[in-house]
Amino acid sequence: FCNASRLSHAELEASDSLDDGNPVEFGKLHKSMRDNAPWLNIFGGCCGCDIRHVSEITHALTAERNSSRINELSE
Repeated sequence: FCNASRLSHAELEASDSLDDGNPVEFGKLHKSMRDNAPWLNIFGGCCGCDIRHVSEITHALTAERNSSRINELSE
């Protein structure tokens, strides 16, 4: 999930503009990766990623934890 774009390397090389992909989907893919490999604790991106992608990764990885913490506090 390193590159923000779903384009192949060949397609990216031939492209006239940077494809920044879908930041929300990028975040969800990182959550799926963490769900399948819970020992991972460093996440990020590479080509095409910017603050939007990092923010969505953070949101996706912390939303569930924050929600369960709120439920614990309200019980």
